Amino acid sequence: MFLIDTNICIYAMKGTFPSLGQRLLEEQKSIFVSSVTVGELEYGAAKSRWGERTRQIFQAFLANYEIIPFDEMDAIYFGKLRAELASRSTPIGVYDAMIGAQGVARNLVIVTHNTKEFCRIPGLRVEDWAE
Repeated sequence: MFLIDTNICIYAMKGTFPSLGQRLLEEQKSIFVSSVTVGELEYGAAKSRWGERTRQIFQAFLANYEIIPFDEMDAIYFGKLRAELASRSTPIGVYDAMIGAQGVARNLVIVTHNTKEFCRIPGLRVEDWAE
């Protein structure tokens, strides 16, 4: 089972990597999207001068996948993860830490093109489908 990162959603919507679109179709039933990613996409749409059009595009894309709410269990993993990464002086972005913590908590493989940050998360399995 896979949890796709925000950058994978954006690349897929833009058609940046043709092989990515094919892989997403092949794995569609085993792919999830975090509610954190929904928030990031909404933020991007709200900032865009094409806001409503951008929102329609991402909502149509997300309709293909189950959205996983960021819940209390995820929040506990997130808090512990942030503390651990800070103690090792290897912090990552807050949203990436939230998505990564959700992946660990739910035993999901994170699919991202941002492997540098996600690979810092202990116990997280990471794949890049945008190569």
